[in-house]
Amino acid sequence: MSLHSRRRYTAVLIAAGVTLPLAGCDTSPNDAAGAAHDVTAVSREQLRPGGTVRWAVDEAPETFNVFQADASEATDRVAGAVLPRLFTLDQHGKPTADPDYLESAEVEDRSPKQRVVYRLNPRAVWSDGRPIGAEDFEAQWLALNGEDTAYWTARNAGYDRIESVEAGDEPGEVRVVFDEPYADWEALFSPLYPMSVTKTPEAFNDGSRTGLTEVAGPFTIKDVEGKKKKEQKEKKKDGKKKDGKKKDEKYKDGKKKDGKKKGKRDESDASDASEPTSVTLVRNPRWWGDRALLDRLVFQELPRGAGREKALDAGRLNIAEVERDEALEAARAERAAKAAVQVTKNDRAQDGKPLDLVTLPKAGPRPYTVHRALEPAYTQLALNGSSGPLADGRVRRAVARAVDRGTLARSVLGPHGLPSKPLGSHLLMPGQPGYSDQSAALGPQDVIAAQKMLAEAGWKGGPRSEEAEAKGTGARDRADGARSGDDKPAGAVLPTYDVPLSVTQPAQTQYVALGRQAELWAAAAKHGKSSKAYKKAVKAARLARTALAERETSVAQPPRQRPFVKNGKPLTLRFVVPQGPGTEQLRSVASRVVRMMDNIGVRTEVVEAGEQGYFKDYIASGEYDMALYSWPGTPYPATDARPIYAKPVPSPDGSLVVEQNYTRVGTDEIDQLFDQAASELDDEVAQELLTRADARIWAAAGSIPLYQRPQLVATTRNLANAGAFGFTTPRYQDIGYRN
Repeated sequence: MSLHSRRRYTAVLIAAGVTLPLAGCDTSPNDAAGAAHDVTAVSREQLRPGGTVRWAVDEAPETFNVFQADASEATDRVAGAVLPRLFTLDQHGKPTADPDYLESAEVEDRSPKQRVVYRLNPRAVWSDGRPIGAEDFEAQWLALNGEDTAYWTARNAGYDRIESVEAGDEPGEVRVVFDEPYADWEALFSPLYPMSVTKTPEAFNDGSRTGLTEVAGPFTIKDVEGKKKKEQKEKKKDGKKKDGKKKDEKYKDGKKKDGKKKGKRDESDASDASEPTSVTLVRNPRWWGDRALLDRLVFQELPRGAGREKALDAGRLNIAEVERDEALEAARAERAAKAAVQVTKNDRAQDGKPLDLVTLPKAGPRPYTVHRALEPAYTQLALNGSSGPLADGRVRRAVARAVDRGTLARSVLGPHGLPSKPLGSHLLMPGQPGYSDQSAALGPQDVIAAQKMLAEAGWKGGPRSEEAEAKGTGARDRADGARSGDDKPAGAVLPTYDVPLSVTQPAQTQYVALGRQAELWAAAAKHGKSSKAYKKAVKAARLARTALAERETSVAQPPRQRPFVKNGKPLTLRFVVPQGPGTEQLRSVASRVVRMMDNIGVRTEVVEAGEQGYFKDYIASGEYDMALYSWPGTPYPATDARPIYAKPVPSPDGSLVVEQNYTRVGTDEIDQLFDQAASELDDEVAQELLTRADARIWAAAGSIPLYQRPQLVATTRNLANAGAFGFTTPRYQDIGYRN
């Protein structure tokens, strides 16, 4: 679980592509706990010191302050390696005090007010030699409690409940007193910034954007490489920028060229600011814990779908999350390395004797291993309850009951060999303490029940109209509903192939893809992999796979059932779906949902949106009826999940304040349960309150969790203590190469 996910609990849209079972992990498909993370764990004694690891991130950090609105995954990664983390998470998302920084931390008083006492490791110092102390805690509290609006903070949850921070009676002791009880106090002060960053608004807002002068982790920041530096080098070489563009064209009329408005920062000098592309970390000479094994840790900007596979193959990357196609290729290479491929051949062998089969030499495996785990994040079907047909709770519940979550989960997770049981909670992931399936509050998938709910809501007709029931012709519709639009019996799992075959695609397209793959093998056997014939066959096979993938990602489906109608208009829902690289899996899921809606007599108007506008123009603004997007999991649901399910409240201008509840569905009871859980210091009582809140969220039918996303991470083969971390906090000092 990243720091960024906890501090800025924002929606994420990352498609989970279906892949073949991958190498490098022996996770049991039925073991949810074993799928929580997949890391090649090796003791430090078996690793050699030295070396560089290049870790791919979608974008280099624009700031090193995780509490700012434009903090990113890369910001979290850097902070985790250079700043104190008072509590780390295990694979189940359970926080534990980090002994590198804390000797202890506990609630010593609950009445009349909650008092937490931190006892710091006496060896813990900032890189300038100053001991970490109460003044750092106090400055961070004052910066994040929301009272001083000059600090541009993304959130102040938890810090706004603190009454005072002061030094204790003993050296290295910090006492924090809360104005009201706060159950998630372990989430605070991680990371902890030096007071030089948090003491003034100027330092907080701007000083930490380009670097950190004081750190207290196993690594320190050595260099931030940016585009500006590269352009300067090019300018020196030929006297002008390579792209020939003026450097003041980035902003126009207060907006970026992509239409996004600027934030609070003064962008008058934006043309002079460099855009980082990589951050290089080196060992912190003041670090008192286990010495970092690596000489350098480089976070390199390389977005998914922009050539990570080639960079991994060439050794230019050592750690990278990968997409479906990259994982497919890695799996093929792994299998090819274990067994020779036999291809039918009519030609004679070199000795003149006829052979029916030839054996190709074993292909070498890729220089990296793909790790797989269940990511602490889930994909949901969001139902916008603010207006239109879904404003009626009966219609929302009907739509929710039509969705076969089991089929969707199997289609995404089954091919990975990961547990494919649908997610049963909005607040916790399987394996987390207190997880329980509360989906019974909504009810199981049931097409007939869904159609009855629509009829009760005043909609007429539909696949199972009263006339059809009277004639006893509902059997076919029941069968279609049981299959949920997948044209297969419930519970069956589609097989997986090198070419992603689909029972929903025209046979001719699949035959072409299979034929091109056979030609590829034949060319390799007859002419060798360095021949022009083989390269031509590779190109043809890729084109065939691309054509098949394009057909596979078509979301809109022709209706097969008669719709429900009201006032002469069919029941139609606007389904906003993303398009672009990396969205193939999400689009495949959307296509299945469209068919499931048709099974109950609901039409869908599919609206395809590009990545840039999908969230801003549709989800956040409420311009949708149905949508697919994801939320990260959290070890602190009472704090982090509340704004996602809070009841929207009207503002003075008549608009709704939705916080992060983009479905606009909420109740007073849900809010009260969250508030009670956040103030309850008894873990068992707090968990019971959250369980009740989760059940009410299911019953409200605004958010329908579908599945936990797969996490696919490629690492160099001889690299250890890295992979698909899941909730686990990485120990950056232990990442290293085998002897």
